[in-house]
Amino acid sequence: TQSNHGGSGYVLNRAALRVLVEKAFMLDECMPYRWKHSEDKYVGACLRKFGILPRDTCDKNGLQRFNIFTPRMHAAGTLQGYSFWYKNTAQRKNW
Repeated sequence: TQSNHGGSGYVLNRAALRVLVEKAFMLDECMPYRWKHSEDKYVGACLRKFGILPRDTCDKNGLQRFNIFTPRMHAAGTLQGYSFWYKNTAQRKNW
């Protein structure tokens, strides 16, 4: 399963947004706005029910286009505590 992390935001095309608003939000289990945490996972799960899958958002060098960490965190070198989570959650590539 591929999962794009929403911490840095996410992009939907018009067709996916239309499915999300007009179809997915009508289902009881597809109401990501009910949840205060992890709405990105709920949006992804809801879109998956309609055959809309996430895409690889890395550039040609395999680098992330959407960075979930702030520039301040990078500059301060405070990413150490996040390395396990990042490798196992945000950077899953099992597609």
